[in-house]
Amino acid sequence: MRLLQINLSVIFLVVFLITSCENSEKSKNTLEEKLAYKSTQLDNLPNNEAGNIVRKSIEHAGGWENWNNKKTLTYTKIIQVIKENGEVERELKQLHEYLLKPELKVKISWEEDGDKFEIINNIQQATKYKNGVALQEEESMNSAWNSSFGSHYVMCMPFKLTDSGTVLKYEGIDTLKNGKVAYAIKTTYEEGAGSAAGKHTWTYYFDKESYELVGNFLDYGDGYSYIQNEKIEVKDGIRVNTARKSFKANSINEITQLTTNYRNEDIQFDLKMDESMFEIK
Repeated sequence: MRLLQINLSVIFLVVFLITSCENSEKSKNTLEEKLAYKSTQLDNLPNNEAGNIVRKSIEHAGGWENWNNKKTLTYTKIIQVIKENGEVERELKQLHEYLLKPELKVKISWEEDGDKFEIINNIQQATKYKNGVALQEEESMNSAWNSSFGSHYVMCMPFKLTDSGTVLKYEGIDTLKNGKVAYAIKTTYEEGAGSAAGKHTWTYYFDKESYELVGNFLDYGDGYSYIQNEKIEVKDGIRVNTARKSFKANSINEITQLTTNYRNEDIQFDLKMDESMFEIK
């Protein structure tokens, strides 16, 4: 009986040591993965003038470590569609809720003409709902993908320029429509890097003195637009855009018409979110 107790104790000790080693190795791997993620994201930026400008812009905007620690983001987005005569044609007020970690999930909700709309994107699927009913036509499904990914992409600049597959090219110094002098960085994406790869080309403008992201020019295949950032505010250590204007433009970035005003209000990071809110119904 005593021999059996000794044997059981030895077995328990061996199991404990094995389990401890496994847990220690898991903790080590988890830490290494976190450090690798922090490192490799910035390492996606090229070691040239374009990459250096974006690095300085990220540092100016709050720094990579601060941004990388954010788990969620919520804000109210106000969209004003402008007529050719300058009058507001319509205004939408949307609630945007983003789960940033461990993987991106997006929910956008708003009311329009008495109806309630939602867009939910859980990365695997994006669906648009009207009064709780999923819209199945192709236009609505495309809208769900484009609106959710597009809004997240714009709101999370310049940090999104570290994404894998991003191709940055320094285009020199330009003077913008509002007189700001800025570095121009042409941005395209490798095949397979997002749904717009090969279709859209952005040129981002960074203030020559501060490296603030002050605007961009977009060639979206069927036309051109120029976006001018009007106001930047600091929220929880991160500089975020709270007002911008979108103009219709031509191929050489000559403005022809103001088309949209955007405002971002009630911006908050790290509010607690239940992942069930991103489930496709």
